[in-house]
Amino acid sequence: MIPSADVLTALHGYLQFGSVEKAARFYTLNDVPAEAVDQDLTYVHPRWHPRHVWMVSLPTWKWRRSEYAARDGVGKIVEGTQMSVVDGEEVRQWIQVWENGKDSSLSRYYPVFPSGKSSLRIGPDGTIKGGWTHSHCELCNRQIDAGTYGYIDPSEHWVCESCYEKYVKDHNLAFMFE
Repeated sequence: MIPSADVLTALHGYLQFGSVEKAARFYTLNDVPAEAVDQDLTYVHPRWHPRHVWMVSLPTWKWRRSEYAARDGVGKIVEGTQMSVVDGEEVRQWIQVWENGKDSSLSRYYPVFPSGKSSLRIGPDGTIKGGWTHSHCELCNRQIDAGTYGYIDPSEHWVCESCYEKYVKDHNLAFMFE
């Protein structure tokens, strides 16, 4: 467990591994706090963002158990670069969907079936009612579907119930090494 947030420092750079086992030299363009120079530092794989450490380790991080509800999306039809076979149908077009009201590069793609079967309907203004149907766990990437429960923080980061019980509840950073 980490005593306070002010002792956590995120440094971006690269590691050069030496000949000594478990030893490396870290190079960064960031200003390095004087107390970090020539110290043993914990290395966190680039897959993990510092917020993942904080959201699990800090007892003051606020979580609320909540049912995930589908949200409206905004979409458009895009042409695929190749033909794909989905559910036995040749698909060449896709519906690209973004969460409505979010400034994010995150989007999802759903097939446009030639037979017309689809649960997504794009309105005249591009809105897709209930088109954003799930989120993903910040720790294991498991899908959290509409109608299921997970834990959400004030910045709308989600963790699944399993990761909450296994890591967040006990401030266990083992998720980084599994």
